[in-house]
Amino acid sequence: MDSRAGGKTVLLHSVAGHQRTPSVAVAYGVVLGNPAEEVPAAILDVMPSARGRGVLWDRAGEVRAMFGC
Repeated sequence: MDSRAGGKTVLLHSVAGHQRTPSVAVAYGVVLGNPAEEVPAAILDVMPSARGRGVLWDRAGEVRAMFGC
């Protein structure tokens, strides 16, 4: 997050990019203060191959409550 705060681009990628990458993107979007209800749909708009389901995906939206962000 320090790199992003410094205006740098950060590459986020996993092997297939179907669950881990979009889940981290959802968590990051929520940490930035975006509504947890809206972030998953925004991620699916730009990553249509993402599964959009599963334990990681479900927990990603809860990151603010889990870590007090």
